[in-house]
Amino acid sequence: MVSAFSRWKRYDETRQKLAKAQLEKILSSNGLSKNVETLRREFKKYFEALKVDPYYAPAYYNLGVVYTVQSKMDAAASMIEKAIITNPTYAEAYNNLGVLYRDDGDIALANNAYEQRLKIDPNSRNAGQNRLLAMNYIDEGNDDKLFEAHRDWGRRFMRLYQPFTSWNNSKDPEDFKKHYATVQVELTDEWYPINAILDVPLSKQLAAGRLFVGQKLRK
Repeated sequence: MVSAFSRWKRYDETRQKLAKAQLEKILSSNGLSKNVETLRREFKKYFEALKVDPYYAPAYYNLGVVYTVQSKMDAAASMIEKAIITNPTYAEAYNNLGVLYRDDGDIALANNAYEQRLKIDPNSRNAGQNRLLAMNYIDEGNDDKLFEAHRDWGRRFMRLYQPFTSWNNSKDPEDFKKHYATVQVELTDEWYPINAILDVPLSKQLAAGRLFVGQKLRK
């Protein structure tokens, strides 16, 4: 019995390694385009991944992203929901699902999704800020609750980014250039482009992969 179990375990481990290697090969390309032919290739790639492992949550998630690019929001939400069912700790899926709910006008569901993301990753900037925006609609008129939520998030942000606990910094542009190395980046915030200038500490956060960017860096 033990020998049979050991053989099965080795077989299962080997199967998982092969599946993982094949998935990495299938999903090796990065980026999405609105080009029709490119989108077809993306669909094929992710469906091939699901044939290898039907429980591979990133494939469902990426299909959701492809559908989003095509403005097929119902299909996008369905795929991202499947990613969450397959992997209930898939943090970024909750945030993007919240954005889809928000764009569909269901702010309550959007807020629930953001809060699920924050349970997994309490320091998520995207989900934290999206939750505050949702609360402005859901709790409109409840000034005390909104004040507490915004204050708590502000305190968390200052703990995470220690250099930015005061407004007492130099406002002289020349002084800024002298003391700070800057980089201009187009932040996508997962969905919407925002141009920003990042100083040294935030640039380090960017390098550590803690900011979502469109990879359009200009020094």
